[in-house]
Amino acid sequence: MAEIEPNDEPESATKILVPSVINGRFAKPKDRDYYEFEASKDQRLVFSGKTRSLGSPCDLFMRLFKTDGTQVAEANIDGANEGTITNTFKAAGIYRLLVEELNRSGALDFAYRVEIEHYEPGFTLSVETDKVEAASGGTFEIKVTAARREFDGPITLSLDGLGAGIAEENNTIPEKKNETTLKARLPARFEPGHMENFKIVGKAKVGDADFEATASTMPALKKLFPLLRYPPVELDGLVALGTKSSAPNADKTSGRE
Repeated sequence: MAEIEPNDEPESATKILVPSVINGRFAKPKDRDYYEFEASKDQRLVFSGKTRSLGSPCDLFMRLFKTDGTQVAEANIDGANEGTITNTFKAAGIYRLLVEELNRSGALDFAYRVEIEHYEPGFTLSVETDKVEAASGGTFEIKVTAARREFDGPITLSLDGLGAGIAEENNTIPEKKNETTLKARLPARFEPGHMENFKIVGKAKVGDADFEATASTMPALKKLFPLLRYPPVELDGLVALGTKSSAPNADKTSGRE
């Protein structure tokens, strides 16, 4: 939903529901936006800001307040984090989210987005390379790392985008473990010179629900674009596979530094 001006004072806060996605802007210097919502006792919410990664030239600072003005929490901003609050509400009631530009600047292109979601157990996945190669009938390996959120079960990995016939080994991150080195063997239909993109997808049963996450390649993209604080999000998750000519030791791992 979009902000509704004026909302620069607590009493004129834009009413929102949670979960939701807020789109707003700091149209002038010292602009500030309040959003009001209702939370239940022990409800846990995650507020995630986005600006620079979307091409906006501003930075967010967020805070949560009770209606009496008492501050409940404020955003964590470090590294590539664009502003995140994770909060468990100790009492049911009405709360307000204050969104400001970190340096109190403003302009018509100072747009932002805040995603408000329920905190859920699960995991995220990442890899440190965005390209691998192997000969037809050969193999490649890629290390996959998991960051777990209140979930200790096994995570099954698969390669999405390469079609049928890929033989996978070590494609499960074991219970209570955080990584595995996935090994894949290419079928004969992959001829030398063939290039294709794929994604690594992890699936698990979290409680009674099916959970799925795509491995991020952002660690590799940050090495590829060292001068960019936020590499292009369109490339995140894509791994390039190149099929090379058969040669001695062609079955060895590729993609390692």
